[in-house]
Amino acid sequence: MLWKHLAYIPFIIFGFIISLQDWKHKSVNIVPLLLFLISCIFAYCFFKNLCFIPLFIFVVIGILLFLIRNAIAFGAADYITVFSISFLLNREYWLEFIIYCGVIGCITSVIKKEEQFSFISAILLSSAICLFLG
Repeated sequence: MLWKHLAYIPFIIFGFIISLQDWKHKSVNIVPLLLFLISCIFAYCFFKNLCFIPLFIFVVIGILLFLIRNAIAFGAADYITVFSISFLLNREYWLEFIIYCGVIGCITSVIKKEEQFSFISAILLSSAICLFLG
């Protein structure tokens, strides 16, 4: 059981780093982001959870928003983060993940009083909740 928690340590460390960067600067350095991706793929090797449905939903929302309002919904780091989370997310929790992302994202927007907000923290907190449930 201990090895299961140890496999999540890089996910937590690099997730915290990219979340903090996105929260403070609204941009993420590529090195921690790639290390986050690698840590998620590494954790996949242990747990064999894989679900790309949230990534598909994020891409569809991004395309629709761009076509309808000519606006960019998510940044590249948001897509990479959701792609990374796809290697950890249990198939049973993808709907909860999407709901948590929306709710936490709205709460974050209200707290920061900004129309655009750092969505990576909402993605990571939502994934942590789903990992805890699963």
